[in-house]
Amino acid sequence: TKDLKIILEKEFSEYIYDPDINLSVALYRPLSITLRGEVNKPGLYQISPLLSDSTISKKSNSFWDSRNSSVKTMSNSNPYSFPKLFEAIKLGEGITSYADLKNIQVTRNIASSSGGGKIRTTINLISLLQNGDQNVNIDLRDGDDIYIPKSTKILLDQLIEFNKSNLTPDEIEVFINGNVKKIGRVTFKQGISLFEAISAVGGENSMTGNIEFIRLNKNGTTKKKLLKLDRVSIKGTQKNPILISG
Repeated sequence: TKDLKIILEKEFSEYIYDPDINLSVALYRPLSITLRGEVNKPGLYQISPLLSDSTISKKSNSFWDSRNSSVKTMSNSNPYSFPKLFEAIKLGEGITSYADLKNIQVTRNIASSSGGGKIRTTINLISLLQNGDQNVNIDLRDGDDIYIPKSTKILLDQLIEFNKSNLTPDEIEVFINGNVKKIGRVTFKQGISLFEAISAVGGENSMTGNIEFIRLNKNGTTKKKLLKLDRVSIKGTQKNPILISG
């Protein structure tokens, strides 16, 4: 609206002395955002602002205000609430075992009237899940790019905290075949590990050898591992991975 105000006042100045035009948004179109990195379903998403009686917290954009004074919160009289970072990550249907939730990068376009270009901030989403810090759950804007980086090792504490939240689907589907009591497609609670899943279908039969563990990668390829049947392996490690759908 700031850019449009400048354009219109320049055009009207040919006919009106010192024009002063006030603009407000009557209806918001859906926001187009990208979600990349260590999520199970990356891609381009559209999220619509919601019409509600709640006002938009000025704290929700404190990250941006501290870096660029031109990025301001909306008026408290605006009846629309913008989608939040938390909602966007939910669209990715969960995170991978290597997701680094303490260093999520959000890149945003800057209005041309403020010089244009882009601005980036790093957000620690774990502080929202552990401490209820909603300041990190920022409002999204059209064109935002959300990137969840990959850690060099499995961040088990983050993964468990994440799987306990409503950011991931409640259930997953996995396929169990071979020398076990029950075979086929099975639905489990989110956060179950490999050996917990084997136990849940009645355990293995006698003369069981190694486990062939197959996971579908985000790029469409598969990764296969041979794992020993070692029930003392720590949950969430490479020997006893936490399962994801498929």
